[in-house]
Amino acid sequence: MTRRTPLPEMPPSDADQARALWQNYRRHSAPVAEAPGVMDLAAYADGKLRGAARDRVEAYLARHPQALADVIAARRGTAPTAKPSLGMRLGLADRIGWGAALCGFCLALWLGFATGEQVASAESDAYALYTAAGEDNVDL
Repeated sequence: MTRRTPLPEMPPSDADQARALWQNYRRHSAPVAEAPGVMDLAAYADGKLRGAARDRVEAYLARHPQALADVIAARRGTAPTAKPSLGMRLGLADRIGWGAALCGFCLALWLGFATGEQVASAESDAYALYTAAGEDNVDL
């Protein structure tokens, strides 16, 4: 069985400050209501949302004026349309990575070409000796 130690007696002013601090903590650490979903906002804009869901959306819109402006614009039919996206823009790190990969590919291509050229020229000399000696005199 655990035994609790009594709390020390505090002067009234300290106790009031501690109580105010605790109440402030509880008020700000209370779970925040989640934002309504897109479908709830659309139904509210169309006037089809009823009951507790409507009250929840209205409370959210009272706290968020930008969302309220968007709902009003949707009701009027003047909601801004999103610009079509042409794709994700690459960041600097992505560009450097792709540039390094391209440089590596070009270097490998150049080295392969240079090596192949040397081998081809060596084979051409060997082929010249082979043809000079005649096909019957060379054992492969």
